[in-house]
Formats: sequence, structure tokens, C-alpha cells
Amino acid sequence: MLLLVGLACARIPTAPSRQVDLDFIYQERDGSPISEAIILLNRIGPTRQSGVFGAETDAAGHAHFHVPEGRYTGTALLPENSPYTHRPDIPEFVVSGDAGRHVFRLSGAYVSGEIRDPDGAILNAGYIYMDGLHTNGDYDYIDFAYTGSTFRLLVPPGVYQIRASGGAYPHPYPTRKIEDVAITNDTTMVFQMEGSRIQGHVTGRAGVPILGAFVYANSTGSSVTAITDAEGYYAMYLSAASYRWTITPQGSSSYILPRYAPNSPVSGPTTKDFELDGTLWSGAVLTSGTGEPQAGRYVVAVPWLDPRRSAFCPTDNAGAFHLLLERGLEYDLYVRSRPGSGTVAVTRAGIADADSILTLLVPAGAPSVTLALPHHP
Repeated sequence: MLLLVGLACARIPTAPSRQVDLDFIYQERDGSPISEAIILLNRIGPTRQSGVFGAETDAAGHAHFHVPEGRYTGTALLPENSPYTHRPDIPEFVVSGDAGRHVFRLSGAYVSGEIRDPDGAILNAGYIYMDGLHTNGDYDYIDFAYTGSTFRLLVPPGVYQIRASGGAYPHPYPTRKIEDVAITNDTTMVFQMEGSRIQGHVTGRAGVPILGAFVYANSTGSSVTAITDAEGYYAMYLSAASYRWTITPQGSSSYILPRYAPNSPVSGPTTKDFELDGTLWSGAVLTSGTGEPQAGRYVVAVPWLDPRRSAFCPTDNAGAFHLLLERGLEYDLYVRSRPGSGTVAVTRAGIADADSILTLLVPAGAPSVTLALPHHP
């Protein structure tokens, strides 16, 4: 008789990997620390203990982890406005022992240089955008605004499209564009801004200068923006073309509706002034039934046929507001908790054909408004 005896094989559990304190050090090519980068490490191993581990680098470029032993790859999420490739990969490395330490240093080519104004003077601020195909087949970009006389970027070798804008935002020069730039070694570049100087004065009612207004000139393939100073003056540089103009008051002048100016050609240096006078609507926002002023609201005027533009004014302790609007347009008036949202009330106010004093009566908790008959001063 043959006796068959079956032996059951029990599954022997696998001991979990030992946890290790890992000091990950993230550096630039020259060894300078890179701070405020999010390091994401991906463990290559059993599903049971694989996963993604994240930490942020400190001022010394160190990110601290407590992870299982094993093999890891990763990537880094760099803070905004970093002079490095957008999302560099971290090659595979091994973590083992009671404690681990791994130094990852970026590689690539330094692209450094300066931006000069149309007269050749070095600018003390600028913006560089580079995107392109790297020699390893990856596509990436760098988006960097800098202050100082020079810039320096660290990029993987590859072929890039480069855009450069001179000055602090908003940039008052036409953007310089260079295509198919091959970067294989450290490179120095000088960007010469071009254009004729256009200057002018932006004023409101009674010639009062408007501080902080954006003056935007747009043509086919080019756009430039300047901002007015405390006296309402601006300056920009434009290439020869026909431009459409938009003037947008900001900050304390946001009660003035943005204006369009007719297309006009630019062929050389010139002075171009803008007067943003118009119809003044003022008044108060009150609670209907009680007459209590509603302070801290925003009264927003939006042209009915052009909702891209708006003017707004916060109400004071008496509920008072004022708006300087383009004459002859029909407006909707909104009462809001914030300039762009939180609508409390809305009404079709009518055509701004004369200075008027308005009373906006807002029922408590109701999405409507009663507009008292305007009083023409």
C-alpha cells in the first residue's frame, strides 16, 4: 500500500522594512542650497510598503524623511519664480542603514546675462521665459522674474524658445522673442529692448492725476503695459505699428471706469495723454424700511453692452459711494460684499447722461434693490 502524505505549506510573513531617518539635501549645480522645494520620493518595492513620501527643504536645502529602507526615485516641485527647470527628476538611489543621507545636485548649463533698454542702459529688473525640448527628450520650461542688473538660470541642455521682457511688472517694453536657441554649455545672453519712447499723462475729473492706472497698448503680435506714477505720468516703448489703447484705473482710483481710446499709429517718440472724465454718479446704500446706512459694501457699475469693464467703490460709514463713468452708456448697478462676487443686490440703473445723486435701498436679505429717482445736482 502506498501512503501519500500531503504537507501544507504555510505562507511565511515578510518582515516589514526597517524605518530610516533620511536627510535629503537638494542643491544647485554649484552646491548652493535650494530652499522651499517640495521633494516627492517614490519607493520602488512591494506594493505593501511602496508609496510617495513628501517633505519641504529648509533654508539649508535639507528635507527630512522617515521612510522604509529600499530603492527610491522622485521629483521636486520648485517654488514659483525659481531659476531652474520646472520639475526636475531625481534619479534612483538606495536608502539603507540606521540613518540615510542623500545629496542631489542639479546639473545643466547656466544661462546668464542682462536686459538693456533701447538706449543701451542695463535695466535693474526683468523677466525671462524659456521653454523647449531637452536633449533627454523631456519638455519643460522656466518662468523667472528677477531684480538686479543680471539674471542667471540653470537649464538642462536642449533647444529653447526664449522670451525676455525688461523692467518690473508691468513691463513697459515690447517682448523680445528668440526661437530655436541651442543651449549645450554655459551661455551669456544680452537682450536689447526696442521701440520708441511714448509718454503721457492720465487724468480724471478736473485734471486730477490718476495714480496707478494701467496704460495698455495692443497691436497685432505685440502688447505693452505701463503704470502711472503719483503725478499720473507714464512711459513705455513701442515698435512701429497701429495700437489700440486701454486705460484701467487701479486701487483707490477703481471708482473710475476703464476706458478705450481709438486706434492710433506709432512711428516714433510721441506724447499721448488720456483724460478719463465722464458722468459722476454718487449717493448712498441704505437699508429699506429703516434707512440705516450699509457701510463696507461695494457699489459696482457694469456697462450693459460691455461687461468686461467695471468701476467700483466701497461705501463709507454713511453708506456713501461715488463712480466716474463713461458718458452715454447704460449701466447695471450691483451692491456686493466684495468687488467681484457676493452680490447682495442688482438693478438696471439707466444711461449715464448727467451727474446724478442716487439712493440704493437694499431690503435686508433680499437679492434686489430699489433705485430712488436720481437727483441731478
